[in-house]
Amino acid sequence: MKLRLQKVTKSVKRGGKSRCAVDNIDFTLRSGDRTALVACRGGDAGLLCAMLAGTEKPDRGEIYREGTVSWPLPRAKFLPQVIAGGAAARFVARIHGVDGDQYLKKILSIADVKKFLPTKLKQWPPLQRGEFLAAMGISLDFDFYIIESNPIGRPQFMENWKKAIRQLGKKRGFLIVASHPKHILDICDQVYILDGNRLLHFSDVEGALEYCADFSGEDFRVKVNQERADTEEEDEDAGMDLI
Repeated sequence: MKLRLQKVTKSVKRGGKSRCAVDNIDFTLRSGDRTALVACRGGDAGLLCAMLAGTEKPDRGEIYREGTVSWPLPRAKFLPQVIAGGAAARFVARIHGVDGDQYLKKILSIADVKKFLPTKLKQWPPLQRGEFLAAMGISLDFDFYIIESNPIGRPQFMENWKKAIRQLGKKRGFLIVASHPKHILDICDQVYILDGNRLLHFSDVEGALEYCADFSGEDFRVKVNQERADTEEEDEDAGMDLI
């Protein structure tokens, strides 16, 4: 299955002026793809995600969707903030035709927020609410997941989140928006960079790192290679401890 943009152009108004946000772009997300989207120099990643999810229409070009597509995660603007978390989860379960108890159980296996379920969403601590909303989306069965912003959470949640993506990514397609390719090295295997209104494709993360280094003036490749070396040393140390 594929999620595809073909020759898409879209203009938006900012401050009373119209500007071309995406210009004649092509994009393809296939089943099993784990793809990053990085915006730079004014690129509007949120608009691109909205078009893929179907909440925005292009001015020109075509969008082809084979299969089901998530809403832009972890946002859930359609949820009333005055209802309790548990009721919100059951509401979403009914919309998507899944068992409410099983759905809630899956959410809680990713986000440890059980004690907040009786509380209205608007009264949740921001960190836990973000974890809950992210887990709600990833716990539903879509063919393609659009992750507009990588959620921020506690260490255990982030570990569970990445694990869920890896498991689903074997058969499902993922698009994850990141502020820089270095942030998704351990999740994604290809990158699109929205540079202004142009969309560039890189079949590997290293190529995207090199492109970002060229315009930012900072060679993130050095940092990333050092981080990888540090991680390997930690793994070796941990292995010695077990011998």
